Amino acid sequence: MTDVMGLGHGGDGAGDPPPPLRGQPGHHESDPVPPRRKTRGPAKNEKLAKLVEKEGPLSVPFDRAITYTSVGDRHDMLVREVTKYIKNKIPLDKDTWSAVSEAERNALYEHLRQNFKLGELEKDPEALRLMDGLEKAIKKRYRDTKANIKKLFMDNGGYDDVDRARAYKPHGMEEGPWNKAIDYFLSDGHRRRSEVNKANRQKQRYINRGGSSSFSSYAYKQELIVKTMLSDV
Repeated sequence: MTDVMGLGHGGDGAGDPPPPLRGQPGHHESDPVPPRRKTRGPAKNEKLAKLVEKEGPLSVPFDRAITYTSVGDRHDMLVREVTKYIKNKIPLDKDTWSAVSEAERNALYEHLRQNFKLGELEKDPEALRLMDGLEKAIKKRYRDTKANIKKLFMDNGGYDDVDRARAYKPHGMEEGPWNKAIDYFLSDGHRRRSEVNKANRQKQRYINRGGSSSFSSYAYKQELIVKTMLSDV
């Protein structure tokens, strides 16, 4: 049985993002740079915003039995908020989350305090293990967000047409962070690591459950479904 705790609000894999799907190259040397498209503002975590407005900062259940990671629907809200903040506020030109400046990492935690009861986590007898679980989730979000931005870069010109890629600014990203991320993707060090990691990933196979849920969160939700079904019998 999975034990859960009320968590308050608030990996470093130096691995590189998964390889993007490359489109068929065009004759970009003769193509004009497309006009900059209009973009929406950053996606809002609306369900979270409504709950916080109604209840104040939220507790989040944690798996204490094995993984010490957040689980359930509020886990999904947490990681969406982390992703939104990283995309808008944290430079994506670092190899890993640990390479991001301490000030920027601390600012993310302070932002999370506005929506989640991080104080519950910090005061818990198992605070070190639970805080480590939260930190690992943030590291994964940084890695995954960078992977998604890299895919947008590759799908919209990529290495074949950098000017075209720069003209395509993703939703919710300022021009400065977008160009800084592209400069990082163009660096020799990043491109070398990409090739090494691509070769390593070809040896691995994963089941894609989709969405932002971790395995522990997925299992937790399935357990809740089973309990509900049994209670109705």
